[in-house]
Amino acid sequence: MVGQRVMYGIGNADADVLEDDSDKCLWCWETRDLKLIPKSLKGVLNVRRVCRKRIQERIAAVSAMISALETPHDHPSYKDDMGKASGKLAKALKEADIRQLVQNMVQTNRTDMVEKEAKLKEKELTKELERNKREVEKEKKRMEMHN
Repeated sequence: MVGQRVMYGIGNADADVLEDDSDKCLWCWETRDLKLIPKSLKGVLNVRRVCRKRIQERIAAVSAMISALETPHDHPSYKDDMGKASGKLAKALKEADIRQLVQNMVQTNRTDMVEKEAKLKEKELTKELERNKREVEKEKKRMEMHN
């Protein structure tokens, strides 16, 4: 199987991975193995995946906090639920931080691609110079043999 459907929203135990279309689940089709993707696109896809996971963490934390706030104050687990939800919310990146992460990763990806392209170009030029050098040497030998 080449692709898989991944959920980045609020989980639903009854959701069918292939048929669920609820807005809360935020489904996304992804390639299972990035080896199948051209190298030029891997960085971009990796950035998107990482950021979707950070968004999913934020959604889960906000959802947990909403659930905790909806719990009656006199419920025995109210304080514990609020503490856990607050902890999750504190650990999850805020929207601005997620946006900054995206920008940083995209910039890093661009820089890496430019460096890789420069190295590739350098290798190609080196090979071409070596080829030209061999051709010149072959031509010299031919000229010497004819004289």
